[in-house]
Amino acid sequence: MGWLRKILGSTVGQKVVVALTGLALALFVVFHMLENLMVMAPDGGAALNKWAAFLHSLPILPLIEIGLFSMLIIHIGLTIKLTRENQASRGSRYASTGTKRTDKVGVLASRTMPISGVIVLLFLALHIWDFRLDREGTEAVGGIATAVGDKLAVWWRAGIYIVGVSVIAWHLSHGIQSAFRSFGLNHSKWTPIIVKGGTALAVVIGIGFAAIPLWALFIR
Repeated sequence: MGWLRKILGSTVGQKVVVALTGLALALFVVFHMLENLMVMAPDGGAALNKWAAFLHSLPILPLIEIGLFSMLIIHIGLTIKLTRENQASRGSRYASTGTKRTDKVGVLASRTMPISGVIVLLFLALHIWDFRLDREGTEAVGGIATAVGDKLAVWWRAGIYIVGVSVIAWHLSHGIQSAFRSFGLNHSKWTPIIVKGGTALAVVIGIGFAAIPLWALFIR
């Protein structure tokens, strides 16, 4: 375990861990968005119910959930730590390569990474309660598809979810490009592509997730 202590004991190592956990969580978010969009399918959510039943039948599901939550805590914790250290030393901010950021949106996203990360954590706590711990969500007649539709048909809860997924998209818009910078991938040709690609993916994720409460409110 000495190698792990060595990695976590260095700023570079911590940035790499933040990048790896961030990209892994981003992949999960994409996958989770795709499976949740099944609630709007013409089959009335039958495919989503079948998929949810399959997932819940997996013996390793609790381990997967613990692993995802652990990655989230590590990611947020190290990001806050790195940001505080950068602010204290008046050096470059999180995941910077020493080049000055000139886009105001990028700078703002970078500076609010710890805050948006905490907001995401609080939102996920609500999400887990609604559809993993609350019996109304886990034992609803009609399955998880019905639970999603019923819960998000309440205007204030739909509003919370739209704000929550918007913050997730905002966080990812900077986090994805920062992850690649942490790997040392900062090139005049490829960096703009990564920045645009990360922003585009974040927008798609935000729209995809926001479509679900909007569907529950106005279409279902």
